[in-house]
Amino acid sequence: MPVCVIGGGDSAAEESLFLTRFASKVYLIHRRDKMRASKIMADRVMANKKIEPIWNTVVTKYIPDEKGEMRAVRLRNVKTNEESELDVACVFVAIGHDPNTQAFAGKLQADPEGYLIAKNLAESKHPGVFIAGRGRSRLQTSGYRRRHRLRSGHGRGALLKRTGEVIFSLSY
Repeated sequence: MPVCVIGGGDSAAEESLFLTRFASKVYLIHRRDKMRASKIMADRVMANKKIEPIWNTVVTKYIPDEKGEMRAVRLRNVKTNEESELDVACVFVAIGHDPNTQAFAGKLQADPEGYLIAKNLAESKHPGVFIAGRGRSRLQTSGYRRRHRLRSGHGRGALLKRTGEVIFSLSY
């Protein structure tokens, strides 16, 4: 089951690495030509053979199958404007600290501050599109480890909803 992660920071790197345990392939879609994640996280992502980065690209459309579940995403290269379609079973949105959610305006439900609204752990209003990471909810908890456990819990919850498999928690 191929999946995609949208983002290029530490949240996207962490989600991508975690998802390699369950997905056949993880496409990391980022609007820039390199990751903004810390060097150690970027190096881990680039060294993982199950992760394929797709640079200078944004998701322009979520494409469901006949049952309304995620089938593919439409992509647009921001430099060439070339469009393509990528078959994926799940989409994980893992975007930065300030909710850079403008790309999802009108597509995914957001609160007045721009944070994406999830229901039932990590579901969006579109079957197969899941919301995880800092763009999902305002995290007012203190402590780096607590925030990362919560965000990685979002990703595990989303994957659990999609696959129905039991996922064991990682300790930090």
